[in-house]
Amino acid sequence: MRIFRLSPIFFTLLILCSGIVRGSDKLSDSNTVAVYDNNHFVTIEQLNKYIEDWLYYKKFTNRADVYNNALNDLLVNQFKRMDFFEKGLDKNTKLLKRISRLINEELVAEYFETQYVRKYANEEYAREIYRIMDKTVAYQLIELIKPENASQKQQDSLKEKALSIQSEIEKGKDFGSLVKKYSQNETSRINNGFMPPVDWKQSISDPFAEIIFRLQKGDLRILNSENEILIVKVTDVNKISLAPFDSLKNQIISDLKIGFEKMSTDDYEKDKKALIDENKLKWNETAVKQIVEWSAIKNFYLNEYKNTFKNAIDNGNNKIILEYDNGIVDYQELLRLFDDVLIMKNTSVIKEEDIKNFVLEAIRTDLIAKKAEALDLKKNIFHAFTTNPAVKNEIGYQYNQVEIEEKIPEPNSENLHQFFKENENGLFYQLQKINLFVLVFSSEDDAENAWSKINEGTPFEKVTGSYLVKTYIKERNGEFKTYLGDEKPIFAEVAFKMKESEISKPVEFLDESGQPGYAILKCYSFRPEKQLTFDDVTNTIVEDFKDYYRQKISKEVEERLKNKYQPEINEVVLEKLISPGK
Repeated sequence: MRIFRLSPIFFTLLILCSGIVRGSDKLSDSNTVAVYDNNHFVTIEQLNKYIEDWLYYKKFTNRADVYNNALNDLLVNQFKRMDFFEKGLDKNTKLLKRISRLINEELVAEYFETQYVRKYANEEYAREIYRIMDKTVAYQLIELIKPENASQKQQDSLKEKALSIQSEIEKGKDFGSLVKKYSQNETSRINNGFMPPVDWKQSISDPFAEIIFRLQKGDLRILNSENEILIVKVTDVNKISLAPFDSLKNQIISDLKIGFEKMSTDDYEKDKKALIDENKLKWNETAVKQIVEWSAIKNFYLNEYKNTFKNAIDNGNNKIILEYDNGIVDYQELLRLFDDVLIMKNTSVIKEEDIKNFVLEAIRTDLIAKKAEALDLKKNIFHAFTTNPAVKNEIGYQYNQVEIEEKIPEPNSENLHQFFKENENGLFYQLQKINLFVLVFSSEDDAENAWSKINEGTPFEKVTGSYLVKTYIKERNGEFKTYLGDEKPIFAEVAFKMKESEISKPVEFLDESGQPGYAILKCYSFRPEKQLTFDDVTNTIVEDFKDYYRQKISKEVEERLKNKYQPEINEVVLEKLISPGK
């Protein structure tokens, strides 16, 4: 038998080709809008959510522009996150320092999710629930309410009463008649003792419901709590049909999260509080008062705290604020906690107790973040395909800082003059621009009535109480355009014949859908056409310079990333999204 061996080159080509086939196969999926890097893809749901989250319908009026721009931005932002990790920026100490507080906040959230929420809301427990959730339990109820601050004698008397009622039921006495005689629950009295059936969701959030849900038809129980005694009789156990587990799994887990939310939170808060023994705290009241004084500095907790603490430390005044069972917090440590873990909000009044509570919260949060790191939970949130919105945005922002902002040339005098010279006849040629206030009317009579009011002395802005604001520019070739928008410049021809502060007579127009209307225009301000000099733009050219190179470098980065990750667009699916009626 002959054995054939594939050469390394052929084997590599085979892998590459198989990747392309997988991508192409996915591209034929009717739910896939795009495929990139061979085996990653964008679904219709992901694109629609991105459009909704980032308000693309407010940015663009044309549906094609909405979908095309949103898909491009979604892909490019994902490529930036991928490139961020491939370039090793996740190991950049200086960069990580900028985002350490966010990462720690999300680590704490992930710790809570994995160690507390998932203790109850997980697939294993979901399977247990699935085995019992195919029923609802119908029951009747008699409720005996305990008097407020009931004595032991009163409680014993109520228990005897409940046992007596139970005995009557067991001897065949009609439950409904006993409800009317004894029950203090309004719902049970109105409905002959019948209460809404218990399902599995109630059973995980209500201790009484949990007991009732596990009873059989005909069972009779007395349930005792701090505030009442319940006499419960199960009248029926109704079976319900269920879809397969795999189709219900995610919903069950989601419902478990809600049902056990309080229990999860209580467990977490109890364990969190136990991290520090508050009986062993030793506060330096002088240091605490000093921080209260500093808190009154404008923007102290925004950015001023850094210099304030550093100045104190550099001057040999690094006071200890707190000694506790596991360590100390001095100015240096509190500065680290502010930078990396938690920050107070700027409020008008901060008291000593607020500082103490914050310091304890920051220490505990730091300890939990370290526990999360020890469990290697960082990998769950800090990676190229994270679904955490805050982390996604921060990775993109830091990538832009490194790959775009830091590569913008220095706006020194030489560079600015060269930039002006190169863009003198374009960016620094001032086109005519007009700002308008517009009153719009559906009929000529309404417009004429408004015009009469203006002639009688009513200010334009008060004629109807509201008006549109439009800004148009006139290109060098005489073409009118809406400034920073894509709507038709309907009123531009009339507007550019007006003088500043002039108000027009009623003019007839056709709106973008071709419907007639009438309008009165006011030229709020007019900017003439002009070739600007360097002196004219001294106050704005630095930002113009930065914006120019920011856009230029951004385009270069975008093209590089597209070439690297090779996105393929499912034009058929995209066209259906753009034109759903076709």
